[in-house]
Amino acid sequence: MNRENIYQALFDLIGGLSQFKTKGRRLKAFTEVPAESQPAFFQVQQGERADVKEGSPNRWALNVILVVYVNVGEGDESISTSQLNPIIDAITSALEPTASGGRQTLGGLVRYARVSGAIEIDEALLGAQAMAIIPVEILTERDWSVAPA
Repeated sequence: MNRENIYQALFDLIGGLSQFKTKGRRLKAFTEVPAESQPAFFQVQQGERADVKEGSPNRWALNVILVVYVNVGEGDESISTSQLNPIIDAITSALEPTASGGRQTLGGLVRYARVSGAIEIDEALLGAQAMAIIPVEILTERDWSVAPA
């Protein structure tokens, strides 16, 4: 397993989905990303867990969050989530398994990369700045078929 190749493949996939004006693998606060530099996307490594089976190599669950910022501008009466929702849709679609059993493997690097857990959304009811935090789990594949705990 090459962690850097996996994380970079996810970053390339998500970074290419939308018209992001700013993207990075080092999180910035939305106050550091001017409105004219948004929408913005950041990928943050959150941790890793080894799934162990005696006599077999470890499988790894890699946890990542994808942070998206959208700013509709001061004085704009638009609902900021109307700009955020299509981006969330594009990200979740890219990571969604298909009914036929297809899954996002990041070009064959992993068993799957998928949204895992609740998506947090701040729709900026009192301002122009909206944000989404999307949790992603990546599972490496090894030669055993027991699901991770």
